[in-house]
Formats: sequence, C-alpha cells, structure tokens
Amino acid sequence: MKPWSKTPATLTVDGVVMDTKELTIPAGQTKTATFALVRTVGPSAEVTIAGLTKTLTVNEGILPQLDTGDTWELAMMTPDGELTATFEIIGCEGSSEYQGQMSFDPPIEGVLSSAFLTIDKQYLRDTGLEATGDGGVPFSMKTTMEYEPKDSQIYPLTAGKEVTVTEIESSEFMFAGEGEEETITSTYTYVVEGIEDVTVPADTFRAFKVVKYDVDGEPAETTWSSHAVKGFDVKSIDHEEGESSDLISYTLVGSNS
Repeated sequence: MKPWSKTPATLTVDGVVMDTKELTIPAGQTKTATFALVRTVGPSAEVTIAGLTKTLTVNEGILPQLDTGDTWELAMMTPDGELTATFEIIGCEGSSEYQGQMSFDPPIEGVLSSAFLTIDKQYLRDTGLEATGDGGVPFSMKTTMEYEPKDSQIYPLTAGKEVTVTEIESSEFMFAGEGEEETITSTYTYVVEGIEDVTVPADTFRAFKVVKYDVDGEPAETTWSSHAVKGFDVKSIDHEEGESSDLISYTLVGSNS
C-alpha cells in the first residue's frame, strides 16, 4: 500500500468544468489546491470541487434585503455647490415597500432639508417621495412613480444584462399657496456594463457599473452599486442634471449576504 494517494481535484462552475489538478496527498495529511477562475461569476454560481461537499454561492448582484437602521452618507456635488445627504431606512416591516428618509445639509436651494421615500422591495426602485420645506416660503411636494412593464427587473445584476422600462413620474407641488401638477413619462434602457473597483471616501468597493440610456442612446445616469453596502450606489453621475455623489460612510444592520 502506497503511503500517499493521488486525488484529482476538478473545479466545476455552473456545471462547466473549468480546471482539473491531480494532487499527491501523503497519508494522514491535507493539501491545498489553488484555482484561478478565468470568468466573472455572478450574481450567483455553484462552485464545486469534485471529491468535496462544499459549495460556494457568489452573492454579488442579487436583490439586496434592507433593514431598519441601514444608513448611507453621501457627498453630493451639484451645479449649486456641495452638500451632504444622509439616507436611512426607517421602516420595512409588514409592507411591500421600504420606508426611507433623506436629509440634506445644507438644505437644497435653502428650502428642502428632508424627504420621505418609499421603495419597492421586489424591484428596489422608488415608488414615492414626499417633502416639505420653508426657507421663508412654505413648500411641499408629493411624487409617485410607476413603471411599465411592471415586472421589468434589473436584478440579479449580471454583466451585459439590459432592461428597458418606461417611467411615469406624477408630481403635485405647493409653493406659496399655489398648486401645480406635472407628469413626466420617460423611457430608459439600463445596461449592466460590468464590474469595476471604485474608490470613494468610504472605501474601495467592487461594484457593478450600470448605465441608464435615454431613447437617443445618450447616457442619462451612471451608477456603481456594491454588494458590500447592500446594493447601494457607492458612486453616481447624473449626466442630465450635472450632479454626482460619492459614498462617505455607511452603517448596516443585519447581514448583506
């Protein structure tokens, strides 16, 4: 009987054999096999090494689950100057939507210091916004968002994925006692262009780059969302409004797996 054994270790990803190595393992000892994965896996992949029972699930790009108390702080650059925005999940139980609160310092245009948002849990997209302000003149707004088709889903994020959706934004404004209503309908195509390492004040993150294109094929917005912060945008550029944001800090409640 030989004092060692030869054992093949085969790396299989989603049923496709990626690499095989033959290991010579002395009796009573263990040996480490190192594999280089030559393709991007995500949002999830079943990674199996033959002869072992361990299975690795890659969670990048899956639909995040948020918790009350999750908080993200952003540095926002606008045409009117810089400000700090803080977004916090303030409710998520017993509803199909997350409730969030956004605060701004200093107030936007000297009027808007905070806003309340609702976010659909199934698609992680905004469904409503309410805000009030003063700045010497009473101001309020209420916005609802609808999407067609209703089941258009960008998650799970995978490189090359494209989703086209029509967004209907209906708003009611009240300023100095005068009311106004407005509805804006726009069609955009969201393209997941890949995964990049992005450095912002909070840290360096591995993030999905998603570009939002208008009907003319021009980029309206570019975002980089990271699984490390529950899918939040660690960086964004609004090409239409000339605004951008970088993540400064964050606090997560519960697991982001």
